[in-house]
Amino acid sequence: MVNQDAVLYAHKTRPALLSHGTEEHPVTCQLGGASPSRLALASQIVVDEYGYDEVNLNCGCPSAKVRD
Repeated sequence: MVNQDAVLYAHKTRPALLSHGTEEHPVTCQLGGASPSRLALASQIVVDEYGYDEVNLNCGCPSAKVRD
């Protein structure tokens, strides 16, 4: 699971963050967070820039690392 903000703030400076091989399809990314707008933007980045086939959302996780 990757926090929504990790995608939003690090995808340009750390492109290897969510990289995967072309042979790893179908591939899913699980995003955690509590902001619908930031989750939507992170989902779009994961699909458009990283080529993920599916995004799984973990919403409302009680962990402070995810919900903040």
